[in-house]
Amino acid sequence: MTVCERAARYLSRCEGAISGSYGHDTTFRVTNALFHGFCLSKTQTLQLLKEIYNPNCSPPWTDAELRHKITDAANRPPLKPRGWLLGAAAEFIPPPAGEKIQPAKPKPIYNPDYLAEFTSQLPDGVDAEYLEIRSQFTCWNRSPAGFLHKIFRKGESIWVTTKSSSRDGLFWTHDGPVQNLAELNDLASGCFGVWFLSNPIDGTPHQADRLVSDLATGSHSGFLRVTGLDAARITWPESPR
Repeated sequence: MTVCERAARYLSRCEGAISGSYGHDTTFRVTNALFHGFCLSKTQTLQLLKEIYNPNCSPPWTDAELRHKITDAANRPPLKPRGWLLGAAAEFIPPPAGEKIQPAKPKPIYNPDYLAEFTSQLPDGVDAEYLEIRSQFTCWNRSPAGFLHKIFRKGESIWVTTKSSSRDGLFWTHDGPVQNLAELNDLASGCFGVWFLSNPIDGTPHQADRLVSDLATGSHSGFLRVTGLDAARITWPESPR
């Protein structure tokens, strides 16, 4: 079996990109796997994306968009050694002539001494006022929906609840630049606490066998399907009554 045939077989098992569900990121990962993982040329990568992957995408990408993805993959250092999908015994295959490959950046190393030195420069009282002064957005007039609107992206749905261990709650969806930011104002006061899941979800209940215990105890983590991953989780420990 040739490398292109192996890549095509791999590609046939990949899910197509869906608009509004991190389609750009999904397609970039697939493109990166073809170009760097299988060491294909730009021409070979484009051909396989058009013939095998693109028909499964909703909506399909244009040729120009696919070429742009391939260019991005070629210019971005791979996180793994080039050729990792060719098998452990495969030798390193250099990129085709004229196709730019940059060396991967070294992984950061945790340094507790540097962390201690860095945090020692912070004042003892890091409070709401300290953070607001350094924020690029106004905070004093930010509504609950306005807060979510700033940290999530168009099309993402978020689970919001006033009970940290309950399935009772609501879905809030980012509609884009123009949206009614007063739609969650009933949560601004009178609640003991307000929580939200930091990772976007698809808004549909799903049975998760590995989280049956969560379902039995009423936790919401067992029936929501995550559609993306965010780097931080922020919760309100309490809101003004």
